[in-house]
Amino acid sequence: MDKNTMQSLMRQYSQALIIVLFTLMTGFGTSYVLYDKGKALAKQQLEAEFEIEFRELKARVVNKVSAYQQVLRAAQGLFEASDDVTRDEFRIFVSKLKLDQFYPGIQGVGLSKVVPADRMQDHLEAMRAEGFPDYAVLPEGEREMYTAIVYLEPFTGKNIRALGFDMYSEARRREAMQTARDSGEPVISGRVKLFQDSADAQDVEQITEAGILMYLPLYDIPVEERYSVTERRESLRGWVYAVFRVKDLLRGELDRYNGMMKLRIFDGEEVNTDELMYGESTRLERAVYTVQRTMDVAGRKWLFKADSMPEFEAKLDLRLANRNASAAVIVTLLFATLFGFISVSRTNAIIRAREMTEAFNQSQERLKLANDAAQIGISDWLIGSDSVFWDEGMNELYELGTSETAIPVSSWQSLVHKDDRQRVLSELRAVIANPQHSRFNMQFRINTPSGQRKMLRSVGEIHRHEGHAGRLIAVNYDITDEWQYQVQLAETEARWRHALEGVGDGVWDWSIPEHRVTFSAPLAHMLGYTTQEFSQNPDDWTARVHPDDRPEVLRSISAMLSNAEPNYRSVHRQLCKDGHWKWLLVRGVVVEWNSKGKAIRAVGTQTDMTQQKTLELALLQSEAQFRDAFETAPIGMALVGLHGEWIDVNHALCQILGYSESELLQRTFMELTHPDDLGLDLEQVRRLISGEIRHYQMEKRYLTKSGDVIYALLSVSLVRNSEGQPVHFVSQIEDISARKQEEERIRTLAFYDVLTGLPNRRLFEERLRYNFIRSRRDKQPFALMFVDLDHFKTINDTYGHDVGDEVIKYAARQMLKGLRASDTLSRFGGDEFVVLLSEVKDANTAVKVAQHLGQLVAETFSLGDLQFNLTMSVGVAMYQPPADEDIQSLMKKADTALYQVKAAGRNGVALFEGTDPQAAQ
Repeated sequence: MDKNTMQSLMRQYSQALIIVLFTLMTGFGTSYVLYDKGKALAKQQLEAEFEIEFRELKARVVNKVSAYQQVLRAAQGLFEASDDVTRDEFRIFVSKLKLDQFYPGIQGVGLSKVVPADRMQDHLEAMRAEGFPDYAVLPEGEREMYTAIVYLEPFTGKNIRALGFDMYSEARRREAMQTARDSGEPVISGRVKLFQDSADAQDVEQITEAGILMYLPLYDIPVEERYSVTERRESLRGWVYAVFRVKDLLRGELDRYNGMMKLRIFDGEEVNTDELMYGESTRLERAVYTVQRTMDVAGRKWLFKADSMPEFEAKLDLRLANRNASAAVIVTLLFATLFGFISVSRTNAIIRAREMTEAFNQSQERLKLANDAAQIGISDWLIGSDSVFWDEGMNELYELGTSETAIPVSSWQSLVHKDDRQRVLSELRAVIANPQHSRFNMQFRINTPSGQRKMLRSVGEIHRHEGHAGRLIAVNYDITDEWQYQVQLAETEARWRHALEGVGDGVWDWSIPEHRVTFSAPLAHMLGYTTQEFSQNPDDWTARVHPDDRPEVLRSISAMLSNAEPNYRSVHRQLCKDGHWKWLLVRGVVVEWNSKGKAIRAVGTQTDMTQQKTLELALLQSEAQFRDAFETAPIGMALVGLHGEWIDVNHALCQILGYSESELLQRTFMELTHPDDLGLDLEQVRRLISGEIRHYQMEKRYLTKSGDVIYALLSVSLVRNSEGQPVHFVSQIEDISARKQEEERIRTLAFYDVLTGLPNRRLFEERLRYNFIRSRRDKQPFALMFVDLDHFKTINDTYGHDVGDEVIKYAARQMLKGLRASDTLSRFGGDEFVVLLSEVKDANTAVKVAQHLGQLVAETFSLGDLQFNLTMSVGVAMYQPPADEDIQSLMKKADTALYQVKAAGRNGVALFEGTDPQAAQ
């Protein structure tokens, strides 16, 4: 080998080496970028999951604190309904709340009274007389205002230590108490050290456990008179309050988040270790994700801060990033290998370069499908309408900066690049006009409002009804990067174009009389063959068509050859050399006929449709996932027709209502709605259809198959078509029966006497006020009775409170026997009862009813070995409309009459007439 030849070879090898090294550097750089992008996407997805879990945890904490306000509202109702709630009555009330079962985390519920300085000695003597000889108001010292804890239940263990503590003397408690006093609403305190957690007041400073208190004020004036802050301050008589240890309050709420995040809660809007309510004072050193939010919790700002735990961070899934990078490395090595072989043979180099380019294109397509971080938008056009409906993804693709769900067709056309606009519109018109072809796949350029140019791919389908095109639904995604790469690749291939065949779809040329088909190299390569391996026999080509697709392919070819159809177009599967199936779009047309009208030559193209089909299958899978979410949702979900018929229901709704799916689909929602709720529900439906509201939510009752009545929270929205016409409703139905039962239980505690179940003072006064209104309207008199059991204090002191309670309940049962359903018997406290007789004919009738009640109570009452012969004193007052008289004056008359009976020796009835009561024995 001469010197010149050697130098020429060396130059060729040097050039090849430079190309290989450049290819490796570029490919490995691309691999790193793909890996880095995949890793960043995985981190973003995990961070989003962490944010969702944090928001759910924060909402659970805030909702729990808010729900516990009901306990204080019930206690407020108890004290406002009675002027004198005894310690035993308060104990029974709190025990009925079942704090451990329904309100875990509450350490106690109590009453803190305002003690004026000039009444301090009377207060101390009264408390010591109740059995607390060492009682004192702590801390000692002179202050402008004193308060004292007088009730606290359960009154056991650490809670006993808090009796007498002046919470108003401590700044943080005082701040919360003042805010509650002025607003009339429940308010929680800042972080405090609970007095219960020490043996005496001097140890409070050593307490490290965080505690909070919730306060609700008590006033001397009715709620309708509490108009101003001044009136509230002047009428304040104390607070009902609840005690929490924050760690106990949150126990159970955070169990599911163990190993996921480390939560800290601070009082205020900043991170301050001195105000730490929950958690450890330091954050995790290596936490990858940290989230913090400020929330208003019962009138106070709390800062929630969470750090991710290693167990949660370990969920980071880098498999997609690794696959993308690995695929890119493989492609890079393939490129380098092929370029290396160029120095050996120019012909082989050209072939291998084409194979490399083809493999790279296919790899890029697979990578793009695998990368779920790509932007995707869905468009829906009711063909012939003026607007295109689309989702948020379309707004992002077109960079419109709006949340609108529709855009005029003309506006969309103006965004399409002018050089592509006519082609796009022609392709759409063609696919719409041809009932045999409903699917399309096209790409075009757009100009965004910011001036950026993008390349989009649109894959969709025409939905037809009875042969007419109805809707065009398309999936659109950004292929700008791929397009720019293809442009760069085309510029590179232009330098090789003199040695390579034109790039494009596979081409075939069929000589029908010769029974021979000439296939281009790209077509053969598409199925993994070389041109030498690919048979020119059309029967061999037909044999590679998938058996399920073959009949339709043969029919379409026959229609083209017989001129029954102008051209041939088929999307079907063909078998590749390696044994797998590819989706292909094959087009053809007869270009030459003989004198007898027989086709003698046809030409056409073959396009790889695998990517589009893969996307279509992904869309089908997405629809299946939506159906799965609908069916497995934990709450009831349904599609409801405009006439109230159930169109589709999920399993949860069937369980809630007790019907099978087939039974529900034969009924309407009106049939299952409680009659008292149907009117409001139908009115909301009317407003929804008329466009007055976009959706509505309401609590309503349903009738189950078993006949039971359940409470549900109903949320309804309306689906409209592209013309704005209503199509059907989407309903979500959540069973809230358990919550309603709990609310009813608390309402009962607030309006009914705990011991007897009779209406308390608050409910009685409402009914009395209503009787005044009705009596004046109907000119119908009514009677009011004040009743006391004679010598009840002697029974209570002699036999104890348990026996006294049984006597009270016996007297209540006996009196109820002598009253009508329209009458009201109420217990005001102790042995004091009040009776309201509605629609009484005259005073004599009222006196007879009072005497009959006395006879019922006087029946011998046995309790174990004890026997009692009870008597009672009754004062009666009549209201004769239209007398100008109010509730207080009528009650004073009945009380005056009762006093007259007691002064006369008890065991009798007195009627107040004129200005003096008259005894009626």
